Parts: sequence; C-alpha cells; structure tokens
Amino acid sequence: MPHRRTVKYDALFFFLAAAAFLFSGIVTALPLPSTQQGHLIPAQPSRAGASGFSFKILSSTEGIDLKPYTVTLGTSIMRIFHPKLPKKAVAREKETAVVRVRIQKDGSLADKFVTIESSSGEKEFDAAALSAIRAAAPFGRLPEGYSGDHIDLLISFYRRNNPPLEPQPKLVPIVTALNQ
Repeated sequence: MPHRRTVKYDALFFFLAAAAFLFSGIVTALPLPSTQQGHLIPAQPSRAGASGFSFKILSSTEGIDLKPYTVTLGTSIMRIFHPKLPKKAVAREKETAVVRVRIQKDGSLADKFVTIESSSGEKEFDAAALSAIRAAAPFGRLPEGYSGDHIDLLISFYRRNNPPLEPQPKLVPIVTALNQ
C-alpha cells in the first residue's frame, strides 16, 4: 500500500501538471501583442486640407513679447473666418490671402489700414479674410508696457487641400472576456 503522503503529493503534482498544461494552451491561444486582430472598418473620409493663419509683426515690439496677444487675436479671427470660408476655396488646391492690419492701443482697428496686401486670386476668399478681421474687432488692448500707439501686422490666411490619399482601413481590436 502506497504511503499516504506520497498519494497526496502525487495528486498535487498531477493537479499542477494539468493546470500548467491547460494554462500553456490558453497562453499560446492568446494573440501576441505584435499580431493584428480585429475587424477592418473602411476609412472614413476626413476633412481634407487645412486652413489657418500666420502673423508677421511689422512694428517695433520694443522688447515686449506680443506672441500671447497675437495668439488671442488669431483665435478670435479664425473662429469667424472658418464659417465664412467660401465653398470654392474648399474645392481648390490652395488659397492664400495676406491682409495688412493696424491695431490701435485700445484694440480698435484703424479701418483704412485693413487692406489686402496679397490677394489669393479669389474675391470670396479675400472678402472672407477681411470680413473675419472686421467682425472680430475690437480686440483687447495692446499689452501693458508696449508704448507705441498701434501695431501693424500682416495676417496670412491660408487654405491648402491635401491630395486625396488612398483610404486606409482602420483596425478595431476584438474585445474578449480574456482581454478584460
């Protein structure tokens, strides 16, 4: 008759061996992180192209950092410009209009100094740029410490459409009970 302790250890050994065998099967069945698994979902058309602006400060900055002021200025102008963007501009490959602006110390526009410096060639695009600037005014006061009575800026508005790319399908992972 086998010793009781040996039977106990044999049963434990058998249990651990079976558990290891089953566990190894589960581990090998799980995907490696480098393998791709999931459903392919066709790529959705994205908003082609980009529009934006850039500033060039023509006046002396007198050592004052005007970047925060121009960022705030640009944000308010672009909020108005995007909805005014003509549909023609979205269809064309690219547009760029440069507007010269003079902003007074109190943030108001010197109206006769809001002019097209360089036309995009599309009247609607140029008009949208001018209209966005005028609608966003008056702006905040010029920064504290700036001693000039105005600043002159060139604001470039652009719209560039990227060439259409072959849409790439998107991989969406499959979520299983083991992953959770």
